[in-house]
Amino acid sequence: MSSQPYKRRTRKLINGKLQLKLTLWVVGVATLSMLFQFVILFTTITKVGVELPNDYQIFFDRLPEQLFRSFLASLSISLAVTFVAGVLLTHRIAGPLYRFTQFLNAVKRGEHPDVCRIRANDELHDFCELLNETTAPLREQAADDSDEGESVTRAA
Repeated sequence: MSSQPYKRRTRKLINGKLQLKLTLWVVGVATLSMLFQFVILFTTITKVGVELPNDYQIFFDRLPEQLFRSFLASLSISLAVTFVAGVLLTHRIAGPLYRFTQFLNAVKRGEHPDVCRIRANDELHDFCELLNETTAPLREQAADDSDEGESVTRAA
């Protein structure tokens, strides 16, 4: 692990399974909300239509089709926006989790990784700090080992 500055992540689905699962939950909630809104709107408009003095039959003949078209348009736009927002928001969680996994795999392989860093606008900074505090003795040991190696080389 190098201490190079972070590059901008261009791949938004870092952990596709997790991100899609969370995003689909949000999309499901948005869909249910839209469905409830549609039922409430349909009920309200129907009550108003019943009170019309004339032409209420024409109104009721055209109402379901018009409301259904509006519902589909609203749902399509809402779901697209919700899906994109969900992926972008989960990116700020999945990215750090991916970084932590890389960091811990390096420790598992016996490497002495540099300090774990994540982007400023990512989530889970507390966990990153905990990882750094926990692995600080490994980095200190690696620094001591490299200092001893340099002093042995200089003495020779």
